[in-house]
Amino acid sequence: MANKGSQKGLSATIPGPKPGDYPLGSVQSRAAARSMLERRFAGRITRTIIVDLEADCTEPSIGEWREGADGSLGRVCALPKGMSMEEAERIVAERAAAKRIAC
Repeated sequence: MANKGSQKGLSATIPGPKPGDYPLGSVQSRAAARSMLERRFAGRITRTIIVDLEADCTEPSIGEWREGADGSLGRVCALPKGMSMEEAERIVAERAAAKRIAC
């Protein structure tokens, strides 16, 4: 019979670096936060609904991820005609970064 005292218990926390391990707002802290979120949402079903905007609209809009009753994640994105999701995400990220710098 094995001695249970020699067995390691399961950790209730997410393994890996945590944002608090680094200075607040540092590149490492932000990378650790992104990594934690990626691990948290890995394996979940994700759905993105893309709506084409009218020809005269040039600004993309990407909605927040929302959790469904089944645990899946979904969001609605409005993109100008012909714009790829990758391009829209880049534009929205640049806009958010510029807004943070301005504050």
